[in-house]
Amino acid sequence: MDDLILTQTGDGNRRKILGQAKDLGHSVSSTFVGLSPKAEKAALISKLRKVIRDDKELGKLDNAMKSDTNKLTTAVLDSCLPHALQRKFPANHMSLMTQSGAKGSNVNLSQITCLLGQQELEGRRVPVMVSGKTLPSFQPFDTSARAGGYITQRFLTGIKPQEFFFHCMAGREGLVDTAVKTSRAGYLQRCIIKHLEGLRVNYDQTVRNFDGSVVQFHYGEDSLDVTKQPYLTKFDFVARNFSGFLEKHNPWAATTAVDNDKAPRLLKKLHKNANMDPVLSFLNPSRYLGAVSEEFNKKLEEVSSSFFR
Repeated sequence: MDDLILTQTGDGNRRKILGQAKDLGHSVSSTFVGLSPKAEKAALISKLRKVIRDDKELGKLDNAMKSDTNKLTTAVLDSCLPHALQRKFPANHMSLMTQSGAKGSNVNLSQITCLLGQQELEGRRVPVMVSGKTLPSFQPFDTSARAGGYITQRFLTGIKPQEFFFHCMAGREGLVDTAVKTSRAGYLQRCIIKHLEGLRVNYDQTVRNFDGSVVQFHYGEDSLDVTKQPYLTKFDFVARNFSGFLEKHNPWAATTAVDNDKAPRLLKKLHKNANMDPVLSFLNPSRYLGAVSEEFNKKLEEVSSSFFR
């Protein structure tokens, strides 16, 4: 439990920030309907009756409220994590687990130690009933952030029954969403694989279907295998490990089997004449060294110019 407890100063800052935002819901609602932030409740309720009956207007109010509550949540998290925890990283096992990627995330840690934040259903705040309430325990047309599903409590010290109900609503949606998405994603993947199973890269670098029809003249439009090019544009890394790359790939052996001059010359012409066809459209990269896409060549020239400056 020591890993989850905030320092006295950190918990004091948390309470102070949440206390300052006590009237956040009233001020946001008043501003949204065109009243001053300190408008009387009766005038605000008469305006809110029209807003709640209009789904579009209610959606706009939800977005305005979520924008301000998100800022409040960010302020609380910035004041608490990770420096306000009693046990600091890496001695803090919970923090170590989330930051190393072993299990959990910063959201889990923040909900335990700081606050749960805004609960959402289908991208909106908790829906309002015909009576103007989100739950029977609230007043009609209650403008507080709490009535809209904003939870300032945390799991460490417990949450109130209303907050627990809101959190269960959001949790139920997450479970249903996961169950529905699993089947749909599986079927979609099956459909895609069924259409792609006949494709293959031929010796002339073209991607063709089972009947020989050309799908792409170059795989991925640049003949590069994405699984084997993670460091292709990370020139700093390649420079630091130059000898290792030379030993692994042995580029000198390729110079005897491919043309070294034609592609660079055409790339220079292309740089001067923008109307010229791309080099990859008539030079095969497996036979002409330097036959690359314009985007990669541009990055290469930028690095070369800075290196030889």
